[in-house]
Amino acid sequence: MGSLYVKGSKLWARYKDERGQWKGSPTPYRPGDDAKARLFVKRLENQCAAKRSYGEQSGQEPKGPVTVARYADR
Repeated sequence: MGSLYVKGSKLWARYKDERGQWKGSPTPYRPGDDAKARLFVKRLENQCAAKRSYGEQSGQEPKGPVTVARYADR
């Protein structure tokens, strides 16, 4: 589960990427927009989970977004 923290005048997201490493990324939100920022973190986590499951199913290392061609090859 990711988290939010304030850095400067922005909210930053902390989450695990598809390789399981912690990453920090700025959100487009400012303090006070916590609910929107939490949805942003949830979307990041869902994208990483999709990449991780695709890599596990195909036996390949994730190399960017899943395209239709890569999905069809799988």
